[in-house]
Amino acid sequence: MVRTSKPLQVEYFHRFPYNSGLRDLVFTNNRAWSLIHFEEDIVVGFRVGEKVVYPNHGVSVVEKIGEGFATEPTRPRSFYHLRLLSNNSKVMVPIGNTDLIGLRRLTQRKDITGLMKRLADYRFSASGDWKGRYKQNLDKMKSGRLYDIADVLKSLNYIMSRKTLSFREKKMYERAKYLIVSEIAVINGLDEQEVERQVDRALFKSAQGRATH
Repeated sequence: MVRTSKPLQVEYFHRFPYNSGLRDLVFTNNRAWSLIHFEEDIVVGFRVGEKVVYPNHGVSVVEKIGEGFATEPTRPRSFYHLRLLSNNSKVMVPIGNTDLIGLRRLTQRKDITGLMKRLADYRFSASGDWKGRYKQNLDKMKSGRLYDIADVLKSLNYIMSRKTLSFREKKMYERAKYLIVSEIAVINGLDEQEVERQVDRALFKSAQGRATH
């Protein structure tokens, strides 16, 4: 979130749809920041070129901020136009729905060490029938938060070390692992294979610790 009380030079997007409740502005400083004002006091912003995380799909790039059409074809709306790094597919996120959807910035680099410790921790819940467990894990996956996804990954990894996962849980395990590995790789500028080896070591330590306690 960006807030400022200083006067700013701004440039309006002439092709942008806007009204009294929504103004799309861009700083004319050295770095162009897109700022979207709602109700005159709420400011939400991602800049073009910024890497963000789209829940359950991973790291994406904001390629542009512009108009698009949603459910009402006669009424254009303002969107973040994203490109998913996993498969280069394009996604449009309504600017006013970023919190609802869960679009977020990358996890901070300083938090990665704590995340790896969490993956290696043997204290987690892995009980219940697979249907109840799947629903709980699905809610965590939908949150898009890396720490929640880490909890899903290590619990499924432990269960997988003891028995075969259901088809749905196997897919969830693969998705959770990809989301963690790919984001850490981008944050730390590392190869995904190297990050996966680090994650695997942490998961092994977690499963081994759980088995002995």
